Amino acid sequence: MDGRTSLTEELPIQPRRLPMAAVATMRQDSAPASVAWYRTLYGRVAIGYALLLPLLLVAQAAAVVALANQRDRTHGTERLERAQVARHLALLLSQRLERTPTASLTELVEGLQPRARLFVVMTNGAVFGERGPGKEMVDAFAAGLPTISAPGDVPEAWSGSDFGVTPLLADGKVVGVVGITPRSMFERYGGVMVALGTGLLFVGNLALALLVIKPIRSRLDGLRGAAARLRDGDLAARAPVRGADEVTELARVFNEMATQLTRRTSELETSDRLRRQLVADVSHELMTPLTSVLARLETLAMDELRLSDAQRQAQVGGATAEARRLERLIGDLLASVRLESGATPFALEEVPVADLFADVTARHEAECRRRNVTVHQVVKVERVTGDRFRLDQAVDNLLANALRHTPAGGRIELRAMRSGDTVCLGVWDSAGAIAAEHLPHVFARFYKVESANGIASPGSGLGLSIVKAIAERHGGRVFAESAPGDGTTFTIELPLEMGPATLDHSAGSANL
Repeated sequence: MDGRTSLTEELPIQPRRLPMAAVATMRQDSAPASVAWYRTLYGRVAIGYALLLPLLLVAQAAAVVALANQRDRTHGTERLERAQVARHLALLLSQRLERTPTASLTELVEGLQPRARLFVVMTNGAVFGERGPGKEMVDAFAAGLPTISAPGDVPEAWSGSDFGVTPLLADGKVVGVVGITPRSMFERYGGVMVALGTGLLFVGNLALALLVIKPIRSRLDGLRGAAARLRDGDLAARAPVRGADEVTELARVFNEMATQLTRRTSELETSDRLRRQLVADVSHELMTPLTSVLARLETLAMDELRLSDAQRQAQVGGATAEARRLERLIGDLLASVRLESGATPFALEEVPVADLFADVTARHEAECRRRNVTVHQVVKVERVTGDRFRLDQAVDNLLANALRHTPAGGRIELRAMRSGDTVCLGVWDSAGAIAAEHLPHVFARFYKVESANGIASPGSGLGLSIVKAIAERHGGRVFAESAPGDGTTFTIELPLEMGPATLDHSAGSANL
């Protein structure tokens, strides 16, 4: 129960595990703010396609317009070519009709090219051919046939036609009209349009891949690389966090996971190191009284020694004292472990500070009178909220620690006061100061330093670690202050919001 006589090396401070509520709050605080839809991954892909498709349609429309303009520029030339072809075919059909007048027209046009676009309109309105004109044009061609008086005549109704028509003669008489259907846009430019559309689609998808997909893939590769490094044991691996979309959120969650994993790994390593150190310290502390007990028992068991009753009682008394010391040490160790692990439940209540101090000082009244040590109480806080038994234990440990190091005729103060938004329960003693290099470590298990006046401590070295655990279980802390000429103060600082409003007043001192 003290922090002053060095038996072991400095122990590392055990890391505190955050409660689940605090972890949840940290996660909520670290969560990103709401992201605009157009900055999300799906939003970017949708915008990319929404821009790409209209651009492709506009490009294809422009290509169609350009091809149509090209067709218009070549329209006249192609019309003359169709008329020449039609005249040639009409001459061939006339010759075939004169040679085989009984043959059908379907047989006569067999083998003529371009058969797919060749049509014949007879004077009776009959139409032959796979792609003849519409009814309106057929009627116009049929109406113009009677007006032809010579092979070179072109009726006015035919002059605006794109079909390249010419009269069909048989035995010098006009029996019909031969025409060539113009090629459609697809027949003209179908291959070009397909190739152009495919090329535009390829270019558009390439642009989408380079501008949208590639950056996403690059960031996913960074995340994958970080995950691979973490898998291989690199706990410092972190994914790059850029942007504000789903990939960024995934990288942020991965980094939080890696941070948690690093923290837990560090805690496990620290816990393992503390466990080994604790085993060594406990073995050392238990060995001393156990060795003393065994030595006294061996002395009592030696037949060759003639011990008087007084000597025998002295050996038994010494063994009993060491056994009780061993019992206290084990009890303190169990209490320290249970408090730090949270296994001991706390029952919070309003504790009158004056009563708490009175109970503690009464417990040590005999020791104070024997050594002529005066204990004063300075109470400026009426009540404090906490577990009464544990607060009593903490203050008792601090007072016992002060008594061990305060020389005869010295002075101790129990103080309770408010400091800002906290309540402070402190124990001050007039003993020599603790060296500054030891102050940060006095609350570690089994850590002891020798006081300036050379008084050796018979304590277990666990009392102050128990005080620290009790203070932290109450949501507070404990610290020590010491300076030459000013004595040493150990203070338990508890949050004010744990209890009701406090009432400042002063209590008189008790001279024990």
